[in-house]
Amino acid sequence: MPETETTLTPEQQVTTPAQQAPAAPSPADGEWKKRYDGLVKKTEELVKQIQQLTADLAAKTSENEQLGGQLSLKDVEKSAAVGERDKNIEKLIQDNQVTQTELARLKAMELKLKVATEMGKPELMTLAATIPDVTDPEALKVIMKNIDDYSAMQVKAREAQLLAGVTITAGGNAAPAGPGSDEEWRRAIEKAPLGSRERMKVAEDYGVWLNNQHRR
Repeated sequence: MPETETTLTPEQQVTTPAQQAPAAPSPADGEWKKRYDGLVKKTEELVKQIQQLTADLAAKTSENEQLGGQLSLKDVEKSAAVGERDKNIEKLIQDNQVTQTELARLKAMELKLKVATEMGKPELMTLAATIPDVTDPEALKVIMKNIDDYSAMQVKAREAQLLAGVTITAGGNAAPAGPGSDEEWRRAIEKAPLGSRERMKVAEDYGVWLNNQHRR
Protein backbone atom coordinates (compact mmCIF):
# COMPACT_ATOMS: atom_id res chain seq x y z
CA MET A 1 0.00 0.00 0.00
CA PRO A 2 1.56 3.25 -1.04
CA GLU A 3 2.56 5.74 1.68
CA THR A 4 0.20 8.61 2.06
CA GLU A 5 1.93 11.98 1.79
CA THR A 6 0.95 14.41 4.43
CA THR A 7 0.24 17.75 2.97
CA LEU A 8 0.31 20.71 5.28
CA THR A 9 -2.14 23.40 4.89
CA PRO A 10 -0.90 27.05 4.68
CA GLU A 11 -2.08 27.63 8.25
CA GLN A 12 -0.04 24.69 9.46
CA GLN A 13 3.02 25.93 7.52
CA VAL A 14 2.78 29.35 9.17
CA THR A 15 2.28 28.12 12.71
CA THR A 16 4.85 25.37 12.64
CA PRO A 17 7.95 27.54 13.46
CA ALA A 18 6.22 29.06 16.49
CA GLN A 19 5.61 25.65 17.87
CA GLN A 20 9.34 24.79 17.82
CA ALA A 21 11.13 24.78 21.29
CA PRO A 22 13.47 27.83 21.97
CA ALA A 23 17.18 27.24 21.57
CA ALA A 24 19.18 26.89 24.82
CA PRO A 25 21.58 29.81 25.56
CA SER A 26 25.11 29.26 24.45
CA PRO A 27 27.70 28.82 27.22
CA ALA A 28 29.86 31.41 25.42
CA ASP A 29 27.22 34.10 25.98
CA GLY A 30 27.36 33.67 29.79
CA GLU A 31 31.17 33.84 29.81
CA TRP A 32 31.12 37.02 27.74
CA LYS A 33 28.73 38.70 30.20
CA LYS A 34 30.94 37.79 33.15
CA ARG A 35 33.94 39.25 31.37
CA TYR A 36 31.99 42.40 30.51
CA ASP A 37 30.79 42.85 34.08
CA GLY A 38 34.34 42.32 35.34
CA LEU A 39 35.69 44.83 32.85
CA VAL A 40 33.11 47.42 33.88
CA LYS A 41 33.93 46.89 37.55
CA LYS A 42 37.68 47.14 36.87
CA THR A 43 37.14 50.30 34.82
CA GLU A 44 35.17 51.86 37.66
CA GLU A 45 37.95 50.99 40.09
CA LEU A 46 40.56 52.52 37.78
CA VAL A 47 38.46 55.67 37.38
CA LYS A 48 38.21 56.00 41.15
CA GLN A 49 41.96 55.48 41.49
CA ILE A 50 42.60 58.15 38.83
CA GLN A 51 40.27 60.54 40.61
CA GLN A 52 42.02 59.87 43.92
CA LEU A 53 45.47 60.30 42.33
CA THR A 54 44.32 63.52 40.67
CA ALA A 55 43.11 64.84 44.03
CA ASP A 56 46.37 63.78 45.71
CA LEU A 57 48.38 65.49 42.94
CA ALA A 58 46.39 68.70 43.33
CA ALA A 59 46.98 68.62 47.10
CA LYS A 60 50.70 67.99 46.65
CA THR A 61 50.92 70.76 44.06
CA SER A 62 49.25 73.19 46.45
CA GLU A 63 51.52 72.08 49.27
CA ASN A 64 54.59 72.47 47.02
CA GLU A 65 53.51 76.00 46.08
CA GLN A 66 53.09 76.88 49.75
CA LEU A 67 56.51 75.46 50.55
CA GLY A 68 57.98 77.39 47.62
CA GLY A 69 56.48 80.61 48.97
CA GLN A 70 57.82 79.88 52.45
CA LEU A 71 61.25 79.12 50.98
CA SER A 72 61.27 82.42 49.08
CA LEU A 73 60.35 84.24 52.29
CA LYS A 74 63.13 82.44 54.13
CA ASP A 75 65.60 83.46 51.40
CA VAL A 76 64.56 87.09 51.80
CA GLU A 77 64.89 86.84 55.59
CA LYS A 78 68.28 85.15 55.22
CA SER A 79 69.53 87.86 52.83
CA ALA A 80 68.36 90.55 55.24
CA ALA A 81 70.02 88.77 58.16
CA VAL A 82 73.29 88.35 56.23
CA GLY A 83 73.23 92.03 55.23
CA GLU A 84 72.64 93.08 58.84
CA ARG A 85 75.41 90.78 60.00
CA ASP A 86 77.85 92.25 57.45
CA LYS A 87 76.95 95.77 58.59
CA ASN A 88 77.55 94.78 62.21
CA ILE A 89 80.89 93.19 61.32
CA GLU A 90 81.96 96.31 59.38
CA LYS A 91 80.95 98.52 62.31
CA LEU A 92 82.85 96.30 64.75
CA ILE A 93 85.94 96.52 62.53
CA GLN A 94 85.68 100.31 62.37
CA ASP A 95 85.10 100.54 66.11
CA ASN A 96 88.07 98.26 66.68
CA GLN A 97 90.29 100.45 64.49
CA VAL A 98 89.20 103.54 66.42
CA THR A 99 89.83 101.71 69.68
CA GLN A 100 93.26 100.57 68.55
CA THR A 101 94.16 104.12 67.51
CA GLU A 102 93.01 105.51 70.84
CA LEU A 103 94.82 102.73 72.69
CA ALA A 104 98.04 103.52 70.82
CA ARG A 105 97.64 107.20 71.72
CA LEU A 106 97.07 106.39 75.38
CA LYS A 107 100.07 104.05 75.43
CA ALA A 108 102.22 106.77 73.87
CA MET A 109 100.97 109.27 76.46
CA GLU A 110 101.68 106.76 79.21
CA LEU A 111 105.21 106.29 77.89
CA LYS A 112 105.74 110.06 77.79
CA LEU A 113 104.59 110.36 81.39
CA LYS A 114 106.84 107.49 82.43
CA VAL A 115 109.89 109.02 80.74
CA ALA A 116 109.11 112.49 82.11
CA THR A 117 108.78 111.02 85.60
CA GLU A 118 112.02 109.08 85.29
CA MET A 119 113.73 112.29 84.15
CA GLY A 120 112.22 114.20 87.06
CA LYS A 121 110.72 116.64 84.56
CA PRO A 122 106.93 116.32 84.85
CA GLU A 123 106.59 119.81 83.37
CA LEU A 124 107.50 118.29 80.00
CA MET A 125 104.00 116.83 79.91
CA THR A 126 102.74 120.34 79.12
CA LEU A 127 104.35 119.77 75.71
CA ALA A 128 102.98 116.22 75.38
CA ALA A 129 100.77 117.18 72.44
CA THR A 130 103.80 118.34 70.44
CA ILE A 131 106.03 115.43 71.43
CA PRO A 132 105.78 112.64 68.82
CA ASP A 133 104.17 109.32 69.75
CA VAL A 134 107.36 107.27 69.64
CA THR A 135 107.14 103.64 70.72
CA ASP A 136 110.88 103.33 71.43
CA PRO A 137 111.47 104.44 75.06
CA GLU A 138 115.13 105.30 74.45
CA ALA A 139 114.36 107.44 71.40
CA LEU A 140 111.57 109.18 73.29
CA LYS A 141 113.89 109.82 76.20
CA VAL A 142 116.43 111.46 73.86
CA ILE A 143 113.71 113.65 72.32
CA MET A 144 112.36 114.75 75.68
CA LYS A 145 115.85 115.34 77.06
CA ASN A 146 116.73 117.47 74.06
CA ILE A 147 113.55 119.45 74.55
CA ASP A 148 114.36 119.99 78.20
CA ASP A 149 118.00 120.86 77.53
CA TYR A 150 117.08 123.20 74.75
CA SER A 151 114.45 124.90 76.89
CA ALA A 152 116.92 125.30 79.74
CA MET A 153 119.51 126.65 77.34
CA GLN A 154 117.03 129.13 75.94
CA VAL A 155 116.04 130.25 79.44
CA LYS A 156 119.64 130.78 80.43
CA ALA A 157 120.39 132.62 77.22
CA ARG A 158 117.40 134.83 77.75
CA GLU A 159 118.40 135.53 81.33
CA ALA A 160 121.89 136.47 80.20
CA GLN A 161 120.48 138.74 77.53
CA LEU A 162 118.18 140.41 79.99
CA LEU A 163 121.03 140.93 82.43
CA ALA A 164 123.09 142.41 79.60
CA GLY A 165 120.17 144.52 78.43
CA VAL A 166 119.98 142.78 75.06
CA THR A 167 116.64 142.03 73.39
CA ILE A 168 116.01 138.97 71.23
CA THR A 169 115.99 139.62 67.52
CA ALA A 170 113.63 137.85 65.20
CA GLY A 171 114.79 134.54 63.88
CA GLY A 172 116.60 132.89 66.81
CA ASN A 173 118.62 129.74 66.31
CA ALA A 174 118.12 128.08 62.96
CA ALA A 175 116.51 124.69 63.08
CA PRO A 176 118.62 121.81 61.82
CA ALA A 177 118.13 120.90 58.20
CA GLY A 178 115.73 118.02 57.79
CA PRO A 179 112.00 117.21 57.68
CA GLY A 180 109.56 120.06 57.89
CA SER A 181 106.64 118.43 59.73
CA ASP A 182 105.92 116.14 62.68
CA GLU A 183 104.90 113.33 60.37
CA GLU A 184 108.12 113.58 58.33
CA TRP A 185 110.23 113.59 61.50
CA ARG A 186 108.40 110.54 62.86
CA ARG A 187 108.93 108.67 59.62
CA ALA A 188 112.61 109.60 59.68
CA ILE A 189 112.96 108.33 63.26
CA GLU A 190 111.11 105.07 62.53
CA LYS A 191 113.17 104.56 59.35
CA ALA A 192 116.48 104.69 61.23
CA PRO A 193 117.63 101.35 62.75
CA LEU A 194 116.44 100.84 66.33
CA GLY A 195 119.14 101.73 68.87
CA SER A 196 121.51 103.09 66.22
CA ARG A 197 123.51 106.34 66.44
CA GLU A 198 121.65 107.53 63.35
CA ARG A 199 118.31 107.13 65.12
CA MET A 200 119.60 109.03 68.15
CA LYS A 201 120.88 111.85 65.92
CA VAL A 202 117.55 112.15 64.11
CA ALA A 203 115.75 112.19 67.47
CA GLU A 204 118.06 114.95 68.74
CA ASP A 205 117.52 117.03 65.62
CA TYR A 206 113.80 116.53 65.95
CA GLY A 207 113.93 117.74 69.53
CA VAL A 208 115.65 120.94 68.43
CA TRP A 209 113.18 121.43 65.59
CA LEU A 210 110.26 120.80 67.94
CA ASN A 211 111.51 123.36 70.42
CA ASN A 212 111.92 125.95 67.72
CA GLN A 213 108.39 125.26 66.52
CA HIS A 214 107.00 125.49 70.04
CA ARG A 215 108.88 128.68 70.81
CA ARG A 216 107.48 130.31 67.71
